Amino acid sequence: MKLTKYIRLRVISLTLVAIFALSALAGCSGVSEIPEGFQYATCNGEYFRLFVPTQWTVNTVSGVSGAYVSQNTGNTVTMREVSFTPLEAQSGEDKKPFDYFVEAHRADIETLRDFEKVSEANTTMSGYRAWEIVYTAKVSEKTHKFRQVLSKANDRYFIFTYSALENYYDAVVEDVDEILAEILFYNTPYNGGEHKKIPTDVDIPEGMKLVSDDTVAFRFFAPDDWTVDEKNESCVVYFSESDRSNVSILPYMPADDQTTVEQYWKDTELYYKNNLVSYKLISTNTKATLGGQDAVEYVYTYSVGGVNYKAMQTVTVYSTMIYSMTYTAVAENYDAHLDDVALMGEKLTFRHP
Repeated sequence: MKLTKYIRLRVISLTLVAIFALSALAGCSGVSEIPEGFQYATCNGEYFRLFVPTQWTVNTVSGVSGAYVSQNTGNTVTMREVSFTPLEAQSGEDKKPFDYFVEAHRADIETLRDFEKVSEANTTMSGYRAWEIVYTAKVSEKTHKFRQVLSKANDRYFIFTYSALENYYDAVVEDVDEILAEILFYNTPYNGGEHKKIPTDVDIPEGMKLVSDDTVAFRFFAPDDWTVDEKNESCVVYFSESDRSNVSILPYMPADDQTTVEQYWKDTELYYKNNLVSYKLISTNTKATLGGQDAVEYVYTYSVGGVNYKAMQTVTVYSTMIYSMTYTAVAENYDAHLDDVALMGEKLTFRHP
């Protein structure tokens, strides 16, 4: 059977588009929507709420809602929205868009190395139709086990993923069942914080504008023709509504002062390998700079919903923090903005040690 083609996924690693206007009953009741013993693991701009037990470590730094128990064993949950539209259907077929969504995702994961299906079933997520698949696949020479639940709610498509090294998969299955049971869908996006205020007394490079506010230890500038997501508490810019190529800068507080760029990338790459289909590291440049600091630049590709993405992540250490600037684009648009991205990295300024 020929699979349908469809429109690209909303850029998962960086455009955290957020407008705060809760309309669901849980948000209007005056009662906290957070279940007892849980915490938010949701990125700004998402039309769902992902909650995880307070014993889990929330990890939304890559722009994907999620959390983990242990990065060493890979016990991780994530959830993301997929912008999916079939462009053509087989004549005479009586199928719904959700069926095509399932088919397309199945085709994606079957390309994983040593893919083997364990089970699949129709189910529900927060009362909406859903489909679940459990499978194993090899990532970095180690076999991982995955549980993915696909759902459609309010004309939006979502993928929930639980993954772990196969031998550790069963360790938190009860937690994962509870996490799935607590997921909520909303008609309006999540915003976890107050809108940021951009300072006006800053020396801004010609032809650029300030993206960051005074809550971060850096000044992030973007070319005037890029769009600043001013309603997002993170530092994110995208090129245009029709070309969502985007750049974000995120700080990371290491667990101890011995953490290096290399260790940070090792942990981050493991996360990508567990959660991004067809992830592949293309190049590593150890001679890069970011904001005048020595940095390492990683270029990689991955696929989501049949769409190929290319990203460049530049990582540096400044004072006691790690900073990561990530540029993401659909593969065909990647080269078009490299000069602008290089300028953003060059003009980035760290404010204080």
